[in-house]
Amino acid sequence: QVRLGSNLLLMTVPMVMFGLFRYLYLSTVEDKGESPEEVLFGDLPFVLNLLLWGALFVGLVGLKVHVPW
Repeated sequence: QVRLGSNLLLMTVPMVMFGLFRYLYLSTVEDKGESPEEVLFGDLPFVLNLLLWGALFVGLVGLKVHVPW
């Protein structure tokens, strides 16, 4: 049974890291750090990453997906 403390949630770490580094890139290199919500929700790669993360999280926790390993 999958719970919030499950090791399967480690599969979401790359998406979280992408989100953090994408915001870092946008705020420093692109110099768009004034309004974080506009920057993040106006950035297509970030929004797609957020949607994929949400789908994976719901799949692992909400639907109690069983992974054989």
